[in-house]
Amino acid sequence: MIRNIAAGIDGSPEGLAAAHWAAHEAARRGVALNLVHAWHPHARPMPDVPMDSTERGWAEHLLQEAAGSVRARTPRSRLPPG
Repeated sequence: MIRNIAAGIDGSPEGLAAAHWAAHEAARRGVALNLVHAWHPHARPMPDVPMDSTERGWAEHLLQEAAGSVRARTPRSRLPPG
């Protein structure tokens, strides 16, 4: 039994197309959709210095934009908040 579907996005048109396909499948199956984005943080001169907020902000913005596009195109999709 499928509990949810995950789609990885990278900011490319192809990644967004994958998110839309996954949203359609999730809506068809009546399960939630999780959008994910991962990146490898750059090496920092001082490892205990927190991650640059710009990197995190870009990733969060990317996810928000994709989620908005998915919601607009597939209103039946169930995306967790956040």
